[in-house]
Amino acid sequence: MTLLTSYSQDATVCEIAKEFDSPYHPPTIQLFKENIRLDSTSANISGDFIYTKLGPGIYKLVFSGRGQETKIIDNIVVEDQQVLKIRIRMKGTCLYDYPDNYIPVCPENHADKIIPIVYGLVLRLKSKANEKQEPDFFSGGCVITGCDPKFYCTIHKIEF
Repeated sequence: MTLLTSYSQDATVCEIAKEFDSPYHPPTIQLFKENIRLDSTSANISGDFIYTKLGPGIYKLVFSGRGQETKIIDNIVVEDQQVLKIRIRMKGTCLYDYPDNYIPVCPENHADKIIPIVYGLVLRLKSKANEKQEPDFFSGGCVITGCDPKFYCTIHKIEF
C-alpha cells in the first residue's frame, strides 16, 4: 500500500489531504482533542470530510481500517474559527468488485458453505423448525461504504 500524506495550515483552513493507493476498504476516521475521542466515522470512497466549530485546541486524527496500517496525524493546531478538512482518495478498484456472473470462491479455495452478506437492519425470526438450519445469509451491519465484502465463508469465518 502506498500512502501519501500532505498537511497544510493557514489562518482560515487546516487541510489534511490523504491519498490511498490501495484496493482495500475505506478507512475509519477518529478525531481526538487532547486524547478524548470526539468523533468517529467511516469514510466512503469519494470522501471529503469537513469539521467545523471544533473550537481552538490541538487535535489528532487516526485513520484505520481492514487491510490497512493505522495512520496517526497529531499536533493539528486549530485556532478559533478554523475549519479542519480531510480529503480521502481511494485509487484502484475495490477489492470486492465482482463481475455479475461471478461464482464465489473462498480465499481458502473452496466454493461450498459460502453465503451472501446482507447490509442494513436485519431481523431474523426464530422458530423450532429452522433452529438447526444453516444460515442463508450473513449480517454485514448497517454501515455501507461503497466497497464492502459481498460473500462470507461459514467454514473459515472470512468475509470477501
